[in-house]
Amino acid sequence: MQPPQAPEASNDHGPVDALAEQATHWVVRLTSGETTSDEVATFRRWRDQSPEHAAALAKARRDWLLLGHGFDALAEQASPPRRRAFRYAAIAAGFLAFVAVGQQALTHFNHDYVTRAGERRTVALADGSTMVIGARSAVDVRFNANRRSVDLVRGSAYFDVARDGAKRSFSVTVGDRVIRDIGTAFGVRKAGAGGEVVVAQGEVQVTGDRQAAPLRVRPNQAANFGPGVLPAIRSVNAADQLLWIDGRLVIADASLSDAVRQINRYYGGRIILLKADDSQRRLNAVIDLDNVDGWLNSLDRAGVARVSRIGSTVILR
Repeated sequence: MQPPQAPEASNDHGPVDALAEQATHWVVRLTSGETTSDEVATFRRWRDQSPEHAAALAKARRDWLLLGHGFDALAEQASPPRRRAFRYAAIAAGFLAFVAVGQQALTHFNHDYVTRAGERRTVALADGSTMVIGARSAVDVRFNANRRSVDLVRGSAYFDVARDGAKRSFSVTVGDRVIRDIGTAFGVRKAGAGGEVVVAQGEVQVTGDRQAAPLRVRPNQAANFGPGVLPAIRSVNAADQLLWIDGRLVIADASLSDAVRQINRYYGGRIILLKADDSQRRLNAVIDLDNVDGWLNSLDRAGVARVSRIGSTVILR
């Protein structure tokens, strides 16, 4: 198995370190207990390419050990019923590290546009429309003489659609639903097999599944949809819902677990909530997505949750 060759790329946090990602891949693979003799030989060739390769491997090993020891230390502080949660968190963190490395190349070569955690990207489409892609997203664009079609494979995107002289329709496919633009600006998010559309200007039509007729969604309205479920329209403040375009996220009357779920879509690392989220406290905040760590620190200072960090993993308890 060859380590994934990470493409040259950058995000809001700076250049991607390809050697570090490859080193992490090898550490995870070599500790899995499933490596073959051919893989070990390939690993040795990779390690011996240069002193930089060997240094990256040494750092990845230290980080891996720190991850394990850090969770062990936290587990020792916990009551026996909660130690299992720490063990699961350690497994999850290791799995996430492996997935982040192993899928690096795949996500970039399989789709037209891909963003990483903590990254937002603005794209000028060929017809003059503007597309803003949210973090952890993948989008395919298919324009031809008859139509303008976008497939939101995962994540979120915002579209400010230009009028088209050739009268080509503009549509966004999310799972089994098609969102057709009627001269508008709107945001779309895919969640599992379903998703959500939020309209800022104009109007969209949502079709698909077994709907009897298209659902029309207008400004300051949103619609959630999923397989076998008819979309339901609700009133929203579209400006607040779409603040992520400008690098901010509104948390409104949310539990801590809900807030963590929302922030993890944008955060450059991974936040794991270990504490029981059984308080009645509701959170309200406008979070700078370029300084999520500052907001997490404020949770610690306010006594909402104790914050610990192991590499890029943040543990709330």
